[in-house]
Amino acid sequence: ILIFLAISTAMFGQNNCLEFDGTDDYVNLGTSSALKPTTALTVEAWVNADDWSPLNNRAVISNTQDGGYELLVSTSGIFFIVQSGTYQQPNFSSNGLNGWHHIAGTFDGRYAKLYIDGVLKNTVDMGSSGNLITYAYTNSTLLGAEAGTGSTPEAGYYHSGIIDEVRIWSDARTEAEIRQNMYQELSNPSGESNLVAYYKFNVTSEATLIDSKSSYDGTLTNMTGEEWITSPAMFGSKNALDFDGDNDYVTTGDALVNFANDMTIEAWFNTTNSTGYNSIATIEKTAGGGSFDFLQILTNSAGNLYLDDANNAPIITTTDSYNDGRWHHVAFVRDATEKTIYLYVDGVVKGSETYTTSGPTDPGMELRFGNSEFLGGSYQMDGLLDEIRVWYDVRTAAEIRENMCKMLTGNEPNLKGYYTFDNSSGIILQDFSGNGNDGTLTNMDAANDWITSTAFNTWLNTNSSIWSTASNWSLGIVPASTGNVGIVNYTGGVSPDLSGNPSLNNLVVDDSFTLSSGLTVTDQLFIESDLNLNGQTITLGSSASLVEANGRIFGSSGTIATTRDLNNIDENVAGLGVEITTSANMGSTTIIRGHAAQGSQGIERYYQINPTNNSGLSATLVFNYLDTELNGVTEADLKFFKSSDGNDWIVQNSSLVNTTDNTITLTGIDGFSWWTAGDGDGPLPVTLSSFTASFSEGSSLLSWTTQSESNNLGWNVYRSETENVEDYTQINSEMIEGAGTTTEQTDYTFADENETYANNSYWYWIESVDNGGTTTLHGPARIDIPDTEDELPPELLTSYGLAQNFPNPFNPNTKIAFKITEVNTKNAKLIIYNPKGQIVKIFDDLTTNGDELGSVTWNGDNENGNAVSSGMYFYKLITDEKVYSKKMMMLK
Repeated sequence: ILIFLAISTAMFGQNNCLEFDGTDDYVNLGTSSALKPTTALTVEAWVNADDWSPLNNRAVISNTQDGGYELLVSTSGIFFIVQSGTYQQPNFSSNGLNGWHHIAGTFDGRYAKLYIDGVLKNTVDMGSSGNLITYAYTNSTLLGAEAGTGSTPEAGYYHSGIIDEVRIWSDARTEAEIRQNMYQELSNPSGESNLVAYYKFNVTSEATLIDSKSSYDGTLTNMTGEEWITSPAMFGSKNALDFDGDNDYVTTGDALVNFANDMTIEAWFNTTNSTGYNSIATIEKTAGGGSFDFLQILTNSAGNLYLDDANNAPIITTTDSYNDGRWHHVAFVRDATEKTIYLYVDGVVKGSETYTTSGPTDPGMELRFGNSEFLGGSYQMDGLLDEIRVWYDVRTAAEIRENMCKMLTGNEPNLKGYYTFDNSSGIILQDFSGNGNDGTLTNMDAANDWITSTAFNTWLNTNSSIWSTASNWSLGIVPASTGNVGIVNYTGGVSPDLSGNPSLNNLVVDDSFTLSSGLTVTDQLFIESDLNLNGQTITLGSSASLVEANGRIFGSSGTIATTRDLNNIDENVAGLGVEITTSANMGSTTIIRGHAAQGSQGIERYYQINPTNNSGLSATLVFNYLDTELNGVTEADLKFFKSSDGNDWIVQNSSLVNTTDNTITLTGIDGFSWWTAGDGDGPLPVTLSSFTASFSEGSSLLSWTTQSESNNLGWNVYRSETENVEDYTQINSEMIEGAGTTTEQTDYTFADENETYANNSYWYWIESVDNGGTTTLHGPARIDIPDTEDELPPELLTSYGLAQNFPNPFNPNTKIAFKITEVNTKNAKLIIYNPKGQIVKIFDDLTTNGDELGSVTWNGDNENGNAVSSGMYFYKLITDEKVYSKKMMMLK
């Protein structure tokens, strides 16, 4: 998305410009004669006039009234005025223009030329060559006003609008030079031949406009310094072409294509047409013996992208549909050496095929956008095209991803055709690669087929980090739910602070930025630079994927997650790094990835996998990790650890680590839960399988069970009247002895004999202490102390509601009493749930008369009559008037 503003991969910061009020604002560049070349001249600027219509005079740059040169938006259009003996004024009508445009005037001693957006619009022949530009006065050169005969501007010629990126040269720049430089800042101004002065405007509140080439700084006059604003002048994408599906197309001629070369063609497209084929790009033989296609990139009636090459029928067709009215990026790559073609969609390879012949190298190979001449009217584009690039090399997946969402400078190696589509009228589609392969619009409406594009939006590296500020974005709008967005590497400026829980199509992260809210991505999330989760949640849509290329996701808090239906799969789900293979139907499955280490000997990655159907899976799990996540653990000693709740972990000794591939594999998995990895030879110090607290016979009873312990000296117990761990107090007078090192199950209990109060809640933690003094805190577990009315044994329940089950904890049976009004008897139900919220048992047809108690007895079975496992359970009494809920503990 973000344009390269230099030949290097870095982009310069603080892209600002100056806003002129049209009353008396201007910048005085001084009276130096160096700003007044006499033999040849180029002056160029990016301009956004408040009103482009020919209503009044608005000078952009001037040192003339009766001599010199001037760029002017006047009553008759856009003028480049230069005087050599007499005024010569190549001009072009400004009717229909809006927004930002690049304006350049050149003079070579004979011809004065006017360029708009890199396109030559008018030429005036000034007679015999060798004419000199004459300057009638020694007055100043001004930006934003016309120079008068004295020290002040000419009245009525003040600019109303915005100006950016002004350059003055002492030579006549060619069209190719103007195009290659207009979309980039000059990376080395001091090394540019014939560059006289260069004004980037990249400051925020200064009273001086800096000349980055020499010392001809400008002074802001009648300006407060508040006129500096964010500039998207050189950023795109701004416009696109609208093809009607009938006979529209653009041809670039036969000089661009040679099948002897490696080749990559990229394009952005947007269509909803499902009545036929939508031709994006076609290479056709149109001369020298017949007419036939050698390449087609198109969508079929089902919206699948379709690719063939070289007339020997290697075909790639996607299973996904793209006729959805959203912008998508497609790339065709042809490796002439390996004789292989590739198809990428939205930065992800969708297929590859090999072929047997190299294709023709003779002339007459025409590259078209929008239709196929050979296949006639059935292959017509009905939709939008934007930002097409043609390369003579095999672009890698990383190069495609890195470049798909940013504009190019135009001088990249092996770039043979570059079409930005940023015109507003005309029949020429300019090639900004410098190779002169302009396209020609055919059967198209030159006035109305150029439309605004939202193919991609780019963060401008300004001095503001606010995501929701429209002027911080290249399109002047905050990214919407259908947006393709890139945060690209640059130098200087401020990276964004993402807020507002945005939803985006594709996001390319090529520079670090701050996550201050959740984020949803529906297509692809490309991580080219490290991204800290910062406590937030990134949600990948049901068809989205994560691509960690040159960067990684990390963070001690926060998660990245996806939910999708999984059935008979063998895949790295959503690119999250967890590969699941099972023939079972898991149903709707949520996969959550986090990077907090689970214990001092755990690595900095874990997964929570929650399928709807979670038994009998016979699954294989491959867990991917990075060396940077090992957290000091010896890689060869890694083993899987599994947990039911993310607190207490059990080592999976049959898991196998592959230190070359950075994976851990476990087979024969019956059900999923929480997963992490750690030192299998010295497992996480204590692995708990349960920790519960209950109130019985006037005291609080804590119970916990470990599945394994490593050098565990003992336990301490803490209590608090809030959930805040910092408020706790130790309540055991002597350490509870631990089991040392064991892989056997060990049960512990502790009774809190300290005073408690009815209707209060208490939180408990247990702390394991190893022989080296290292401590690990577990918990909390909560107890709600009952009052004497409704939470003691059933016979004591005197008011309406739900009693605490009795006994609790229990094994094997427990009694649950309740009291409800007679009117609620008909619809009342008592439902028991497991910790996942799944229904275990339902008791309906409850009966109670007036003040009599009702009760049910649960024997620890489920709806199918099978015994349930030990653990915490919840039960609810649901009536028409109110819902009552409590929890209980089964211990076996």
